[in-house]
Amino acid sequence: MKKFLNDFTKLEDMSLTVPENKYRIYPIQHNLCDPTAQQDNVLDRLREGGAGGIVTNTTWEVPEWTFDENNTKKLKSAVEKARERGFGVWMYDDYYYPSGLANGYAVKDHPEFLAEGIGFEAIETTKNGTYEHVLDKTHGEIFTAAVFDKDYNEIAKAHIVGNTVTALGDGILVVFYKRLILEELDQPVGHAKGHLNHMRKDATESFIENAFKPVDKVVGMNSFDAVFTDEPPLLRTW
Repeated sequence: MKKFLNDFTKLEDMSLTVPENKYRIYPIQHNLCDPTAQQDNVLDRLREGGAGGIVTNTTWEVPEWTFDENNTKKLKSAVEKARERGFGVWMYDDYYYPSGLANGYAVKDHPEFLAEGIGFEAIETTKNGTYEHVLDKTHGEIFTAAVFDKDYNEIAKAHIVGNTVTALGDGILVVFYKRLILEELDQPVGHAKGHLNHMRKDATESFIENAFKPVDKVVGMNSFDAVFTDEPPLLRTW
């Protein structure tokens, strides 16, 4: 206890009421680099409010995103103005969350880079009842299938031939299949968020190529203290 009190006294001597900027909050400012953003006003208000830095990103208002130098120059301006105020600066790396699609550009010509999950269908059936699995843009091939009771204990097998599943007992036929996340391609590039297959090296390289390299060219990635990457998942389940 004595050591704790001594250490606490040392902390008080460091003046916790006026901490260094690196110990203060870094509010996320998604709109700071919009074309009409008043950056000086926003940053002054944050400083007056006690912030120690910011997290910000290339504007989301312009579909060309990092590929329009007017947008990345606005980001560079925000970084420079923040530094003038002694702020730390983190870069938010995508359009909303989860991070990965690079606002749709990472998968624009590569739908195979989108994440895959596991989908299932559960159908009450009798012995020799069948289920026809329809392949489409979101339903891939079948992994496995079996018959379960109402408590989902397996009670019988199922026979799979192509896309046809036949139950070998009475109960609930559950069919597990590859679930493709291709519906995210329906979002327009420049206003797209979703799930990248980060387990693919080429998919992750595409994210870096589209989200980071254009910023590095104009702003310099070493201008940031860190990158805020927002909850990138490996896959979805259903």
